[in-house]
Amino acid sequence: MTLRLPDKWVWDFWLVRDDTDYHAFYLQAPRSLGNPDLRHLNASIGHAVSRDLRHWRVLPDALRAGPPGAWDDCAVWTGCVVWAEGRWHMFYTGVSVEGHTVVQRAGSAMSKDLIRWRKHPHNPLIEADPRYYEQRGEDAAGYERMWRDPWVFRHRQKGDYHSAARRKETRLEPVGGTHYLVAEDPLGPFRFSTHDFLIGDPAGSLYSGKLIDGPDGRPNFLAWRNFTPDGAFVGELAEPFEIAVDGEGNLSVLRTLAGE
Repeated sequence: MTLRLPDKWVWDFWLVRDDTDYHAFYLQAPRSLGNPDLRHLNASIGHAVSRDLRHWRVLPDALRAGPPGAWDDCAVWTGCVVWAEGRWHMFYTGVSVEGHTVVQRAGSAMSKDLIRWRKHPHNPLIEADPRYYEQRGEDAAGYERMWRDPWVFRHRQKGDYHSAARRKETRLEPVGGTHYLVAEDPLGPFRFSTHDFLIGDPAGSLYSGKLIDGPDGRPNFLAWRNFTPDGAFVGELAEPFEIAVDGEGNLSVLRTLAGE
């Protein structure tokens, strides 16, 4: 079963496991907006829980935009959740519109139960310095200073795996989907075992994919449904797909959308 909300689109998501419960945090916006392109500046962070990654119970929203004048007064975007120092920490993107510029910064919130979240009193924690980070070009909405999707990890990793040089090496055309990297140690260094996508297609049917162990200990692939083949936006969390590992250690998704 998918996590589909009748009144909201669902897209970027992140997961954390607490004992037998899987907690999914995801971006959401009202379907009543009509145009899916409007969802970004109307996003909040929803929350659902499951024990099998298939049947989800929607919980109260985790985070919403701050009051007028706050650093995150327009929308809250993608992040991650980690456990440290006796509590859960959610690092997330806060969005505000300042003049003709959409500004993105990173902040955090804290919780002891994954349900009730309190924003850090010293938010934002970090933001891009426009002297060193360029802004996205001007369009109808103005400029966009991109500094988003914090993912907290204790050890820094370097490398540009989506560079022009790599595309030249593989001769692959860019598509929407998910790659993966492998390493002998959880801290790296990481490398590609294959240039093939784990899953991907020109339409970008499944996006922001993640691997997570299921209740039986076997790996599952989760992603959110992005576009249909004719380009219509979907906005829901797909059911988990089974993962296979061949003799050389390469991964593959056993089922596709057409095979569900």
